[in-house]
Amino acid sequence: MTGVALLLVLASAACHASWNFLLKRSEHKVAFLGSAGIIGALTLLVPAIVVAAVNGVGTSGIALGCVTACLHGVYGLSLARGYRLGDLSSVYPVSRGVGLALIPMAAALLLDESISGSAVVGIGMIAGGVYALHIEPHAWRDLAAPLRALNGPAGRTALLTGGLIATYSLWDKNALDELSPVVLNQFAMTGHALITTTVALRRSPDDLRREWRSRANQAHFAQ
Repeated sequence: MTGVALLLVLASAACHASWNFLLKRSEHKVAFLGSAGIIGALTLLVPAIVVAAVNGVGTSGIALGCVTACLHGVYGLSLARGYRLGDLSSVYPVSRGVGLALIPMAAALLLDESISGSAVVGIGMIAGGVYALHIEPHAWRDLAAPLRALNGPAGRTALLTGGLIATYSLWDKNALDELSPVVLNQFAMTGHALITTTVALRRSPDDLRREWRSRANQAHFAQ
């Protein structure tokens, strides 16, 4: 990995953690995600149209993109619920860690990819880290405490979110055979925006308006 690539990866990680932090702080989390999704979808719309016009998009590509849109939208709803029920310090590492651990295992089973020995060690370390996060300092001898914590509403939602992360990652890998990354990302952002905004409007149109008024700059930063 080159130095530039490493810097880009670190910057991406910082941005990802930052918008999750902003989401956790928001009062109406689904409305916040809907607002951010709308901004992201509109910002990338013109480049996606240009790329689609140049490369062409077939029927199979559209079908794959629509599934991507649905997966990302449902992921957004699950993530928002997780942050409503639990702490950022728990939900974020569990959901991302579970997703990262599941992706290589599922890729080996479904995509006929291989897993190196070091990757197996890495998966084990991720699983151990997720488990250790839920060990209470005053009850470190209670090895079953993390299992009980993960079985709570916030823990189950975080695990579901991790499963959705792995699912859309594997699906998107397959969809890239038919779609360019720019067009596929546009499908993802559009689905994310449509699903989260629809749910937010059904719950309370006022919540969406409040998020636009009070956190418009944050929603833009999240994208």
